[in-house]
Amino acid sequence: MSYVNIINRAYLESELERHGFLDLAEELIERLIEHVFHNDLDERILIYAVSIVNDVYKKVQAQFNILEDEEEQVKNVEFEVLTLSE
Repeated sequence: MSYVNIINRAYLESELERHGFLDLAEELIERLIEHVFHNDLDERILIYAVSIVNDVYKKVQAQFNILEDEEEQVKNVEFEVLTLSE
């Protein structure tokens, strides 16, 4: 079984919380896990989710970087930046 380790998950969660989107954390992480094993090391992945705030659609985009690791069963991923748009 393969495992995804987000080395700075607390930072991802704090950025989502700062913008009022902490409830999207699990959705973003699930999408990340779905995509990470189809990408190469040292590759950036953009994962997004949509939320409605005050009747306005908000797109939350998180950028991750797949880090090199010697263990084939574990993919270490680093959260880099969160982008919001309407």
